[in-house]
Amino acid sequence: MKYALVTGGASGIGRAIAEKLLGNGYHVLAGCLPGEDTSAVDAEWSAAFPEQFGFVPANLGTMSGLDECVAQVTAVTDKLDVLVINAGMTSRGSLEDLTFEQWNLVMNVNVTIPVFLVQKLGLTMNEPGRIIFMGSLMGIQPHSMSLAYGVTKSAVLALARNLPKFFDGKDITINAIAPGFVETPWQLEKPQEIRDNINNKVALHRFAKPQEIADLAYHLVENGFINGTVVTIDGAYSYK
Repeated sequence: MKYALVTGGASGIGRAIAEKLLGNGYHVLAGCLPGEDTSAVDAEWSAAFPEQFGFVPANLGTMSGLDECVAQVTAVTDKLDVLVINAGMTSRGSLEDLTFEQWNLVMNVNVTIPVFLVQKLGLTMNEPGRIIFMGSLMGIQPHSMSLAYGVTKSAVLALARNLPKFFDGKDITINAIAPGFVETPWQLEKPQEIRDNINNKVALHRFAKPQEIADLAYHLVENGFINGTVVTIDGAYSYK
C-alpha cells in the first residue's frame, strides 16, 4: 500500500486529488481543519474506499498544528509516497487595511508551514516519492484583490523550483501546479457578474473542474522526470 497526505483534502481541489489517489489504490490521509464537517466525505469514501483513508485535523497555520499533523501521519505510516500541499488561504482587502497579523497568517499557511512539512515528512519519503505544491495563476498574474495571496503563491512556485536542489540524488520530484479559476466552493461565492467577466477572459469560457486539476496532479505522481517545474492550467486565461 502506498500512502499520500493531501492537505486541505476534504473539499475542492484537495478532495478531487484525494479521490484520484484513492481510485488508484493509495491510502490517503486527508488534511482538514479541526472541527471541519467531513461527515459527507466520510460517508462517500467509506462506501467507495473502505479502510483506505483517514482524516488529519490540524491547524496548519501554526507550528503546533504542524507538529500535530506530523504526529497523526506518522502514527499511520513511517514514510509517505506522495505529499500534496494543497491547503491555503487568502486575506482580501486593500493595502491600507492589511494588518501584520493577517499577512503573517497567510504567509504561515501558504509558505512557512509547507516548508516545514517538506522538512519533516518530505525528506524521509519513500523513493520514488512525489511532492506537489498547489500554487495559483495569481502567483504569476498580479492579483489586485489580495496582496498577501498573490505574493505567497509566487513564493510557493519558487519553492517548487528551489527545493529540488536540496533533494539532489534522491528519487523524489517536487513540482507545483498553478491553476486558474476552478469550480470550488470558494469560487462559487463570486457574484455571477464577476464569474461572467472571468469567463470572458478564458479561451474556453469556463472555470476548470476540480477533477481536471486532479488529473494533472496524478500525471505528476506517475511521471518520474518532471521535476522543479510549475505547470499552469488556466484554460488560456487573458487570451485577449
